[in-house]
Amino acid sequence: MKYLFFDLECSDGRHVCSFGYVLTDENFSVIEKKDILINPEAIFHTGAWSKAKREKNERDRGITLAYPKEEFVASPKFDYYYDLIKSLLTDKDNLVVGFACDNDARFINWACDRYKLPYFSYVIYDMQRAYREYKELTNQPSLDKALVDLSVDVSEHVAHRSDEDAEVTMLVAKGLCDRLGISLKELIEKYPPCEGVVADGKIEFKHAPGSVCDGGRYTGSNNLRRNYKVFQTHMRKTKPKRGATLPLKGEKVCFSTVFEDKHFTEMLLLIDLVADNGGKCVTRASEASIYVTVDSPNKVCRRERIINERLKKSARIRKVDIDKFLSMLGSSYESLLENGAEFRKNHIGKILE
Repeated sequence: MKYLFFDLECSDGRHVCSFGYVLTDENFSVIEKKDILINPEAIFHTGAWSKAKREKNERDRGITLAYPKEEFVASPKFDYYYDLIKSLLTDKDNLVVGFACDNDARFINWACDRYKLPYFSYVIYDMQRAYREYKELTNQPSLDKALVDLSVDVSEHVAHRSDEDAEVTMLVAKGLCDRLGISLKELIEKYPPCEGVVADGKIEFKHAPGSVCDGGRYTGSNNLRRNYKVFQTHMRKTKPKRGATLPLKGEKVCFSTVFEDKHFTEMLLLIDLVADNGGKCVTRASEASIYVTVDSPNKVCRRERIINERLKKSARIRKVDIDKFLSMLGSSYESLLENGAEFRKNHIGKILE
């Protein structure tokens, strides 16, 4: 088995102007590295379309491609490289890996449409999704953020050159594997949602119970997104009370997502209740010292896996069911739900304004 790490660049956010790849063995030793330049037959525009927006915001000035425009224009078109790209991505001996590679697969599908070429089917493994699962991130992290976290040095790499970016993706995969002490195959098995199938012009990733990539509230309606923003802001701003005898002094409390996802107002009340008792609510299982469980036969908490791994390592963390936890604080589950309903009735409109 060989690993094929790939990356694309587009001249305008849609039309492919390069296909780069790095082929390695199972130890991440590079066998082949190549950057294929393609005439996109499209405008070259890698920044914000609005001049006013470019002048207003430095971050909208866009990217700089690794080659002059003339080199791309002088290169063959996508249809010339179609067979080569297809053979690389569909080779049964190649495990195909990218970073946010659903976008790359979409660009290839669009190119097939444009040049009236048949779609082809292959499996992709997305390191952005694997990294999200590893870090329990509800947002889509940038490649730069993953590189910093995994301590990957890319100072010698050329940005926005497809073969270089493909190699950087390889270094992220290797960094994750090294961090976890597992192989790439084991990483893929550990995080099933990173596996996607490209077929018939569509891209579909695997679903898994409790996956942050499938994310409940985080891919829900606008109202739920607004709720979550309020929840995060309230959690960040609420500071623990001080007192030597407070029952939660110094504790970081994390609740099961089975409860958290469906009880927005109750969670706001719990943030205050925990803080009043000297603790702090957190949403990362890796930070928690107390994990509050809720019985649910049909749903899986996204944090359960991290909690169980920490318990196996004898980490300083306690699992407490929600009834016992609330009784420690002089409250009850029934009282919490009742107060939550009253809170929604009297205050929720003002909070969401």
